[in-house]
Amino acid sequence: MVEAQSAEHMPAERSMLLRSARLEKALSKTLDSDDVTDILQRLGLDVSVQDAGWAVTAPSWRFDLAIEEDLIEEVARIHGYNNLPVRRPAARLALRSADEATLTQARLRRQMVARGFQEAITYSFVAPELQAALLPDAVTPVLANPISADLSVMRASLFPGLIRAMEHNLNRQQTRVRLFETGLVFNGELDALSQVPMLGALVCGPREAEGWSGAKDRVDFYDLKGDLESVIALGGEGDSWRFEPAEHPLASSWAKCAAIA
Repeated sequence: MVEAQSAEHMPAERSMLLRSARLEKALSKTLDSDDVTDILQRLGLDVSVQDAGWAVTAPSWRFDLAIEEDLIEEVARIHGYNNLPVRRPAARLALRSADEATLTQARLRRQMVARGFQEAITYSFVAPELQAALLPDAVTPVLANPISADLSVMRASLFPGLIRAMEHNLNRQQTRVRLFETGLVFNGELDALSQVPMLGALVCGPREAEGWSGAKDRVDFYDLKGDLESVIALGGEGDSWRFEPAEHPLASSWAKCAAIA
C-alpha cells in the first residue's frame, strides 16, 4: 500500500489570539484566567497564556475555529450560557420630528377605511388587454417569464387589479364593493422606468350596507367624489383643489369623468 498526499491541500493548524478584554466584553463577565485556559485545553487546543490574553493554536481537525469570535463562542458554551449574566442592549433613541405638512400613506389608508372602504392588495402585473382597454397609451415593461398570460405586463395603473378584485366579488354575490389600494405604478421602458406611488379606489353596488333601514340607492360619481374630497381635506388645503371635466376611454356619453387640478 502506497500513501500519497499533497501537503498544500491538507488542513493546516490555525493560530489565533483571544484577548481577555474582548472576552469580558462579549460575555459581560470576567472569567478566571486558569478557567479559560482549562476550557481551551479540554477542547484539544494548544494554549499559551500572554499578557493580553491567550495565544491559541487550533488543530487541523477543528476546521470550525478560525477567528477570535469562534474561541469566545466555545468558552461561553463550555462555561454555560445559563451562567452568563443577562444584559439588555442599550442605545440612544431619538424621536424623529414628524412633518405635519406631509400625510403618511398609513394616514391615507386609515381615512379610506373610515369611509367604509376595504384595502385590496393586488399583483403588480396585469393582463395586457385589460390595461390596453383602460390606458391605451400606457407603456410598461413586458415580463420575459410571466407566471400566467393574464399577468404579463407591469401595471401602469391600480385600476386593472381593482377591477379584477371587483369582478371576483361580484361573481360571488358580493354586490356592494368598496375597495382601495396603495402601491406603485410603472411607466416607461425598462431602461427608463419610473415608479410612482398611487392611491386608487373603486365603488360598486348599493350606497348603504344591506339592512332593514338601508336605502337601495346605488353609488354614483358623486359618492366617490365625496370620498376623494375627504382625503384631499386631510392636507388642510381642500379649497386649493378643483375638479374639472375630463375624458377617459371607458367613459361613455352618460358617464362622468373628472380630473383633479
